[in-house]
Amino acid sequence: MIKNFATIIALFAVGLVFAACEKDFNIEENREGRLLVSLAFDDYKDIEVKSIGTIEERQVNTIDVMFFNAAGNKIKFPGLQKYAMLYDVVNDDNSKWKNQDKSTNTVVLPILAENALSKTIIVIANLPQSLRTRLEEDDVQTVTQIKALFAQQNAIDDLGTPLVMFAEKQVTAVDIPNPDQENTIRVLMERAVAKVDIILHYEWNKLVPDNEFQRGYYTMKDFSGTTYLSPQTTLKNIIKRIERPRTIIQRTTLPVPQATTKITAYINEYDLEDPYVNTTSVTSPYIMLELPAILGKDFAKSIGIFPPPAGGEEEFNTTPITNFYRLVMPRKIVRNYHYTIHAVIFGAGAPTAEGAQLLTFNFTVVPWEK
Repeated sequence: MIKNFATIIALFAVGLVFAACEKDFNIEENREGRLLVSLAFDDYKDIEVKSIGTIEERQVNTIDVMFFNAAGNKIKFPGLQKYAMLYDVVNDDNSKWKNQDKSTNTVVLPILAENALSKTIIVIANLPQSLRTRLEEDDVQTVTQIKALFAQQNAIDDLGTPLVMFAEKQVTAVDIPNPDQENTIRVLMERAVAKVDIILHYEWNKLVPDNEFQRGYYTMKDFSGTTYLSPQTTLKNIIKRIERPRTIIQRTTLPVPQATTKITAYINEYDLEDPYVNTTSVTSPYIMLELPAILGKDFAKSIGIFPPPAGGEEEFNTTPITNFYRLVMPRKIVRNYHYTIHAVIFGAGAPTAEGAQLLTFNFTVVPWEK
């Protein structure tokens, strides 16, 4: 399963003087312990097998930091009348970063160490602006309400980078052993989506190698279209299903059986494994494959495919026929995990999408690091 371990490091330096104080942030003047937050992609958990994220998958354009009191209600930052501190990595000047240097990955927060104790910190990377606006509104007040929000609902567009990332942590004395000094708080950042690699192995020698005239296609169907901010542990169905655009399969030009293809996509989490879900009526997401093959007249007849009246059997020796295959996804997908699915094309598909040949597969799940 894919785990991304980003680190938030809270450092405490010289004091700040604030014009106004929120009751949840009791700050005295001229106190030491200013809070800095450092966002870094460190491995602080030992895992045997790792899947390293690409540069794009590690990209952070914005960082939003929020705090919540013991009752789970959001707290305004003192003197700023803001519920969330925004750090724009692309457009902000360097003054918000430690030593005025963005390369430190450490940003300054206007609260003291002792004020973070017993609070819940939530950090969101690459938050859409529309949702950032909602977080400042009164209808979103609690941790529970934020967890129920979705970052986006996709119609037909693919999920892409930069990826939304989410972290939540209860701050305790273990995190801040010396409130008047520099301290480090580490939180686990998770991508809001999963990554899947579909590896197709072409073991059927009638498939046509890739060329500009004979293309293969795949279509992702019935996938979840909702990207939630936080993990959805009680979500037992797919609320909004989407179909992504029909896409060319970039197949190798090598002849089968050496040929393979990899399809990579980001997908939203879902859970259809719950025993209360009717597995016969609730279908899993699937990928429809369309692969051209020159069947040959004898093979075509043997599987019950006949030429159109205007054509002849010889057409099967020269004209590719589209073969349809259906690759059904696992019943459960967890965010921030990396799934690698291997499927083998070892025979003819169906001549229509309705009767598409069901492909069997095996898959592995590994941590998605950095």
